[in-house]
Amino acid sequence: MKHEEEKRQLYNRQEYVVGVETQAKYGSTDVLVVGACGLGAEIVKNLALTGVRSIKIMDSGTAILQDLGTNFFLTPQDVGQPRADVVARRAQELNRFVHITAVTSPLHEVIPDVHVVVFVNQRTTALVGENALARKHDVKFVACESRGIVGCVFVDAGPSFSVLDPDGEETVSCIVTSVSRDGVVSLHEDKKHECEVGSHIFFTGVVSPAAVNADIDPSTIHGRCQSAASPLLKLFEVAEVISPFILRLKDFEAAVGNSPIEVGTGAYLHTTKRHVLMGFKDLEQSVADPTFVSIFDSEEKVNAPATLHALFRALHDHGTLPTTPTEVNSLLNLAEAYHSSCNSGHLDVEFSKKALSVIHGNLNPMACLIAGIASQEVLKVCSGKFTPIQQWLYYDARELLVARGEVAEADLRPPSPTGSRYDKQIAVLGAAFQSYLSKQRAFIIGAGALGCELIKNAACMGFGGISITDMDSIEISNLSRQFLFRNSHIGQHKSRVAGEAAMAINHDLHVTSFVEKVSVETEGIFNEAFWDSHAVVLNALDNVQSRKYVDSRCLFYKKPLFESGTLGTKCNVQCIIPYCTESYSSSHDPPEKAIPLCTLKNFPNAIEHTIQWARDNFHVLFTNTPEEVNSYLQDPTTFAANLERDPATKTMALKAVRDALLRWPMDAADCVRIARRLYHEYFSDAFRQLLYNIPIDKRNENGELFWSGAKKPPTPQEFSPDSELSMSFVYHCAYLLACVYGLPPFTLSRADVARVAGETSVPEFVPRQAVFATSEAEKEESVANLAAEIGLQDLPPVSEFHGRRMVPEFFEKDDPTNHHVEYITACSNMRAVAYNIPPADVHHTKRIAGKIIPAMVTTTALVTGLVGLEVLKRLLMTQRQERSGMPANAVPTYEEIQKQLSIYRNAFVNIALPFIAFSDPIIASGATYPLPDGTSVRWGIWDRIDVNEGRDLTVQELVTVLESRYQVELFIIALASGKIIYSQFGNTKDRVKPVSTVVLEKGEQLQDGEDCCCLVATGSISDVDVDIPVIRYRFRNF
Repeated sequence: MKHEEEKRQLYNRQEYVVGVETQAKYGSTDVLVVGACGLGAEIVKNLALTGVRSIKIMDSGTAILQDLGTNFFLTPQDVGQPRADVVARRAQELNRFVHITAVTSPLHEVIPDVHVVVFVNQRTTALVGENALARKHDVKFVACESRGIVGCVFVDAGPSFSVLDPDGEETVSCIVTSVSRDGVVSLHEDKKHECEVGSHIFFTGVVSPAAVNADIDPSTIHGRCQSAASPLLKLFEVAEVISPFILRLKDFEAAVGNSPIEVGTGAYLHTTKRHVLMGFKDLEQSVADPTFVSIFDSEEKVNAPATLHALFRALHDHGTLPTTPTEVNSLLNLAEAYHSSCNSGHLDVEFSKKALSVIHGNLNPMACLIAGIASQEVLKVCSGKFTPIQQWLYYDARELLVARGEVAEADLRPPSPTGSRYDKQIAVLGAAFQSYLSKQRAFIIGAGALGCELIKNAACMGFGGISITDMDSIEISNLSRQFLFRNSHIGQHKSRVAGEAAMAINHDLHVTSFVEKVSVETEGIFNEAFWDSHAVVLNALDNVQSRKYVDSRCLFYKKPLFESGTLGTKCNVQCIIPYCTESYSSSHDPPEKAIPLCTLKNFPNAIEHTIQWARDNFHVLFTNTPEEVNSYLQDPTTFAANLERDPATKTMALKAVRDALLRWPMDAADCVRIARRLYHEYFSDAFRQLLYNIPIDKRNENGELFWSGAKKPPTPQEFSPDSELSMSFVYHCAYLLACVYGLPPFTLSRADVARVAGETSVPEFVPRQAVFATSEAEKEESVANLAAEIGLQDLPPVSEFHGRRMVPEFFEKDDPTNHHVEYITACSNMRAVAYNIPPADVHHTKRIAGKIIPAMVTTTALVTGLVGLEVLKRLLMTQRQERSGMPANAVPTYEEIQKQLSIYRNAFVNIALPFIAFSDPIIASGATYPLPDGTSVRWGIWDRIDVNEGRDLTVQELVTVLESRYQVELFIIALASGKIIYSQFGNTKDRVKPVSTVVLEKGEQLQDGEDCCCLVATGSISDVDVDIPVIRYRFRNF
């Protein structure tokens, strides 16, 4: 694989966030990082994975044992070695395309050779001379600090900085339904234009006057943020927003003149990105007159930035960290003076004291959070992509100290170092907590980008052990974010490699790796004993279904779950705490919006529709049909029996198998002929049939033309060997046909393919009577039903094929040599051209077809830092509970729940803007029911009814136990699958059988290692229907 192609594969997920042009800017950027502490190491890691051109690391210090608590590059064997050298050497392993070196030259010699300089854990407000030096050489300047429970980031992008894309959101393409001469544009109501007054738009596909259209390659529109400064675009300014689907353009009448206006069926309006010019003060001015980024959090933090700014100024002027009460008081007095000089109100002295009491410590999660933000600022100022911080960002995690407990006056003095790698964390959270943490175990589900960060953080923080599970194997596209993996690991299981990497970071960490999915099928592996052995659960999953299942297990076993996710520059954190908060499933992410079937099959109007059609076509042609053919050739009787189980698809499956067998190719030329005929079937005959049944001049009942708005009439396509698009489809289709029919490797040149395809005859179109659904409510006659009924007897005999088998192709988006994405691109674009939809390139098609989630390592690092802070809060509080004699999962009082809710922080971040917001988690719902005996019971989502009577009860005995113990009248008891084992209204024969026997008779599996089964029940208390908690029934190993 060529270097450029390997880079494209490596940065693939990131390019979907920032675009090819911005990625190229990263690749030509040189960065100097001053400081190789844990925070600096995280920044180096983030920038190396992102793909800047070079990173120079400047740090004159040597590695010490205490560095290992935040610097994952270092090992005990590195103690005493030059810290910059070790970090540079280890970081180089992350990305061979980034040149990483340690430098010892004076700062004034190095800064002129870089584009951005980052100062890490230096005295930021005192770096006035360094900032002036950077400005002198037009070098962008970023500084950041992580100290105890507080952190800050400062940015100076120069006196005039152009932001090319302020928010990173994709531009919008809308179907144009009409345009008036005075510039009123009406759009189809399937998509809002999202414009405001002053926005600029451009058109494509307008029939007349054609001069209003942009001179742009249509395939470059999708997935790219078109700049309003592009000379290729004929731009119109929005003068008025009339509605989300109607707007008026400025000076449109002058642009069209006397030309007739005809929109046609292929007209689109496209939005653009507006450039923003920003001015930044130099450090000296900004220190005295600061501008803060607002972080939306609790009311007590409203004035926190001003307090922290004054505190950091005083700290930097002091020169060293305070070690005595006298120094602390002196520093506070200086901070108050600084605060008064540029702010109204008063310095928050109490919080300042608490922050100073742990300022000499350092936390791995805080370093990850600040590094994620600072790294993204470096990328912003070198590319103009996204809005930089202007100019100070301060963050504090004061809730950690509340979770830890009150800080005594004596704690203002730094604790005596213990000679431990965790000394910096002990300085914040205490030695007793560190000892407690070393006995705790975390379950990390997923070893992808989020998982790698969480695993690394758990190792650095000093957990006693972690369990990791992930079914996936390592691919090249993983390496740009999943930094625990190397090129040599490609093809190996993620969980096992990540586990080995975690133990290399911290030899004291006990790791257990699994390759099983956490699901109903593996409840014998992830059983009660397994869940009970873990203190916290950390989700690093990428789909709603798996998240909901893990959420249900955490509810059942009363385990705290820390849920997080990323999407490009956006990320979120949700804390799910037993008895306190709602669960993930209470308000989970919405499912992906489905494309209506009639739109997909007959009336596409967006490139997403044609890509999905092509992806489905790939599956039918190259995966499903070969599997069905093999099933028939292997055992026709079983094949027929399987078809009878799904009568709705029987005829269609038989037709596909018959066609595949009858056209079995003998060589590559035969594959080209088949591909040519498929081209004719898909892009000519199918459209002619549609237009035969629904003519261009057809009108709806209201008199409007049927083919209008989002319903675009297709244009039947004629094959031409000179057409790049036609040839692309035939070539890639023929290549894949050769693969699935087990022929020798396809070696025909494109010229050979063009010649054979041009000589291939295709049948004349003969219209048939058919019914096409024009809405979701209508039923469409299947393609199979358009032909005569097909039976098993119509298939060629198995004996004719002499043991031959097809070779199914399973879609793999990340293999650039398999022709999968290329085929889908060609297939989609043929359909798009026919429907007057702007086509898409391979890059955009791959994202849609492969359902790729755009990702950046900076966002991932940031969000896992936030997760780490929340995990520490949970464990700090459970430690205090256990020390007071209460079990960790004791049911808290309402007052305790309210206090915990104010400590935990759910978070949403859009690092592109930047926007950071925190909120209290939502309290767990529940209901209180009065009981017949005068008492009451409250049941919520965290409650569970445990039944362990020392033996396997009969169903009737179980009912009696539940009804007498909980004063409830039961209607139904069912398994989690919905199969009923007891009904008040019948099914009496099962009542005398043991519960486990009935469960087995219902077809459920009682797995080894699982001694309980989950039951759900419905019933009432005093004639009031109640939500009965899930029932955990123990049937063995009492």
